[in-house]
Amino acid sequence: MAESKVDGTLFVDNQYLKRFGGDIYSAYDKINNMTAERLLFLIESLDSEMLAVTDLGDFKTVMSGGLSIGTMGFYKADKNTSVKSAIQGCLKPSGLLFPANVHEEAARAMIIIQGSKEYLNVEDITKEVEKLSADIGQVFKGIVIKRGTPKVLSVFTLESVPELEKLYSIAAAAIQSEKEKRERAKKKLNDAFSLIEGLEPAY
Repeated sequence: MAESKVDGTLFVDNQYLKRFGGDIYSAYDKINNMTAERLLFLIESLDSEMLAVTDLGDFKTVMSGGLSIGTMGFYKADKNTSVKSAIQGCLKPSGLLFPANVHEEAARAMIIIQGSKEYLNVEDITKEVEKLSADIGQVFKGIVIKRGTPKVLSVFTLESVPELEKLYSIAAAAIQSEKEKRERAKKKLNDAFSLIEGLEPAY
């Protein structure tokens, strides 16, 4: 059987996203819907004819960048929101599935913009993509002409994951603390046995 190679991993942080919901059930429903919406948008876009083309090969290139760990951002604009603001919105923490500073931590990225032609100012799109590219390097751009106000999806991999490193540090500290507790308990038990060994039985 041939082994299937994984190009990268997309992170979704449930705890980070729970802030968008009320009770725990509605929060997780919203998280699932947000994740599904982004994935469906990505699949549909990669299978569409684009004005500026990006494809599955580009997606794989993005996912192989940095630590091969990434996440997605998304933003739906209304008719009063420019495509420039929509691109910026999909890179902000409020639009991401995992906490990250895209301009400082990303390794590679893909930006896909979908909307009616009248909303898609190509010059503004190019400027925003170039701005991101100046910070992180390689950025792929795709534009899909489809009726409606702009929707923007960002997919990016990370050079570093401070939030994950923080979790690992907390876990390591907890493991060390538990180990020290066990060692103290074992020492107390050994000390107690050493006292007993020195006593003679009384009848």
